[in-house]
Amino acid sequence: MKTILIIEDSEQNLYLTRFILEQSGYRVLAAQDGPSGIESALKHRPTLILLDIQLPGMDGYQVATRLRGHAELRRTPIVAVTSYAMTGDRERVMEAGCTGYLEKPINPATFVRDVERYLAEAEAGPSRRVLVVDDVEPNREYLKTLLEADGWTVACADNGADALHDARQNPPVMVVSDILMPGMDGFSLCREWRRDPNLALIPFVFYTATYTDERDQAFGLSLGADAFLLKPMEPAALLQHLRAYASDARRDAVPSPAPPTEDAASLREYNAVLVRKLEDKMLQVESLNRELESRVRQRTLELENANSKLQAFGQVGTWTSRLEPTPQLHWSDETCRIFGIAPQDFDGHIETFFSLVHPDDLDGVRAAGREVWSGRRRLNIQHRILRPDASLQWVHQEAELVPAADGKPPQVVGVVREITETRLLEEQLRQSQKMEAIGRLAGGVAHDFNNVLTIITGHASFAATFTDLPPKVLDSLRHIESAAEMASTLTRQLLAFSRRQAPQLVATDLNRVVHDMTRMLTSIVGKEIHLYETLVPTLPPVLADPSMLEQVVMNLVVNARDAMPEGGQLHLATSVVHLDVAAATRLGCPGPGTYACVSVADTGCGIEPRNLPRIFEPFFTTKSEGLGTGLGLAVVYGIVEQHRGHITVQSRVSSGTTFTVYLPAS
Repeated sequence: MKTILIIEDSEQNLYLTRFILEQSGYRVLAAQDGPSGIESALKHRPTLILLDIQLPGMDGYQVATRLRGHAELRRTPIVAVTSYAMTGDRERVMEAGCTGYLEKPINPATFVRDVERYLAEAEAGPSRRVLVVDDVEPNREYLKTLLEADGWTVACADNGADALHDARQNPPVMVVSDILMPGMDGFSLCREWRRDPNLALIPFVFYTATYTDERDQAFGLSLGADAFLLKPMEPAALLQHLRAYASDARRDAVPSPAPPTEDAASLREYNAVLVRKLEDKMLQVESLNRELESRVRQRTLELENANSKLQAFGQVGTWTSRLEPTPQLHWSDETCRIFGIAPQDFDGHIETFFSLVHPDDLDGVRAAGREVWSGRRRLNIQHRILRPDASLQWVHQEAELVPAADGKPPQVVGVVREITETRLLEEQLRQSQKMEAIGRLAGGVAHDFNNVLTIITGHASFAATFTDLPPKVLDSLRHIESAAEMASTLTRQLLAFSRRQAPQLVATDLNRVVHDMTRMLTSIVGKEIHLYETLVPTLPPVLADPSMLEQVVMNLVVNARDAMPEGGQLHLATSVVHLDVAAATRLGCPGPGTYACVSVADTGCGIEPRNLPRIFEPFFTTKSEGLGTGLGLAVVYGIVEQHRGHITVQSRVSSGTTFTVYLPAS
């Protein structure tokens, strides 16, 4: 009989999981914390371990790492089972040494099938896993691609210390290592490899380009390496060598004793080998430096000959200012473009520049200018400007004082670039950071909620299998399962808002989502508000979770209704837009491309300009106490961001508000 060890701190979850497995014919052991789970695993050597991640004291990641630290448990499959589905958890548990990953609430039928699958994989034996160690990324990727095409599973490390740690957690069938690497080099790795009784029988192959003479090869083999291969090698020949070493019979032999402690002669030889290789590397570096210096000189000449073109291309303007013999300001053509003035129309007066500075920033800019002219500090300032066409832009200016010399008066030389789009991106980043606080709260609630759902769905499902129950009882059980499924949907929405669980993405017709909701929305907004829709027939599908999109539309419509207490017009519309790089950046969308859009426009009271930057903040509301939580638009923002989309708002006081959601076409 196969034995399964469950490490789970929840008594209800432990009872349910144990009941399911025992009904399927397994012998079940249980532990409610990490230390007792490790003790039980070492004592009973189970066939499979089911490990909860959220454990008191020692969490599941630590438990998995400790279990993999015992040689007798290295091949035992460990499956993480958790109700707290955070982004990145799957990768993290696999790095800790787990074999698989299951999410709660569990379904009894699929749960047993998953357990049987992991048991079958364990019985099939270890995969053809090769560890590649090289500090140069292109070299690692080349070997990884070559070996995977030959049917191997490949793990990579960029230094000996990380490779040794990885191998002790999950031993490979072979290691292929470079020699010169930061931290622990290949020779040191090979020495430690042969000293470890759990790794000593695994083939070790050097594959290096820093080869100077036969003494290097002899030294590498004396450390216990199985082969010393030189780069570059024909792919077919390299694979033939590696296949032969991976099937080397020494893996089944008695481990040779660990290499003796180094004496002075072996240390001298080790140092000599590394010195030879470093000298070879230095010659290569010197050659590359000479080539680089030549390229830099050539590039400098090209840059000097194309200064004006580069200013326009890089959108960085230059300027100079002097006070003697008369105050004067000179702008490059690109600086004139940034300030919205034609070069022939700029009069060169310093006060003309100050007239373009936003009134709220003018005192700060003047003070910074005085500091530069006094020589006390460099100019480094961001401020707003009002162009002649009344558009508001942000600019970043840097400048420094060039003292008088050779009869020339002192002057200030500076550069300026427009940063309006950068400021917009920074505001979006700050908004995302503000959302993190409520996201953590939502994730914690979802964790507890999922634990409760596991008990409800599990027991209801088992109870429904008893066919001799009265019909009313069976009907009640169906109602319980239906309610639990609704609760599970709510949990997914909560996790999507908190960005800790990916939405259930399917190809979705945005027109259908809006149209199917119209009847329900009409009853929600009331008779005083006229709701109508305009749908574009050529709307492309989007990859989205339909239930989450319904929540977005619902929240926006409810907000619009509250903005029209005396009635008005509410317009739902879909559209298609094609954005280039500039348009996507200006709007804040993830990138250029085709977007399917849905907009919700009302004729309500509008939003005060001072409140617009804060409307997506969690808990921010302008409604009276008791009439709003401040979470509606925060939920909308979180869902749209989770779908790699963006939302914009346009509003005028007393004239209404329009929200537009951009979703990338699938």
